[in-house]
Amino acid sequence: MCVATLLDIAEKAGVAKSTVSRALREDPTLSITEETKEKIFSVAEELQYKMKQEKKLKRCRNIAIVHKDTHFMNQIDNAFYFSIRSAVEETCYQKNIGFTFVPYSFLDSFDRQIDGALVVGNFERKEVDTICAAVRTGCMVFVGKVNYYPDRMDWISYSIKDCVYKAMGHLAAMGLKDIAYLGGYDSEDTPEEFSKFSYFKKFMAEQ
Repeated sequence: MCVATLLDIAEKAGVAKSTVSRALREDPTLSITEETKEKIFSVAEELQYKMKQEKKLKRCRNIAIVHKDTHFMNQIDNAFYFSIRSAVEETCYQKNIGFTFVPYSFLDSFDRQIDGALVVGNFERKEVDTICAAVRTGCMVFVGKVNYYPDRMDWISYSIKDCVYKAMGHLAAMGLKDIAYLGGYDSEDTPEEFSKFSYFKKFMAEQ
């Protein structure tokens, strides 16, 4: 007998695979109707997916993925973060690692024992301090623009300067000179080398 997968449940319930995964794990940030949720659990039971879930409880490692409250509310507006979420879920399933997505505002009630934490998003220093105190683990990986504690956690990021200069270089090559900057505000403790607006102004001054 074939073992049911998340995709099998998703196709039969008429929802996305990620929705099935989050519903079965009781993700508090998932916004679906009670009817849809019941349908997912009904299909999972029908396909005997419970047997697979029980097997997964024997994982030897567990991690928490801490993220901003708004990251996973809209897949269109937050496609970048949804791509990260999908990759994290798939990798954890493949490596037999237990995982829990924890919105920042839920940290006060987070009391699980974990082996590590993945922090996703551009948090301010005081927010990072709150996260570190809540997850209580020395094994942390940060995915975002500014890592305030590079000596305490690994860091996955991108070159902000390269991103801005490539975009501006393209516009300049088109002969454009009056260029507007549209973007969010940097927090007060954001170092200048991590500010997109700062690099925008530098490029304009240089050109």
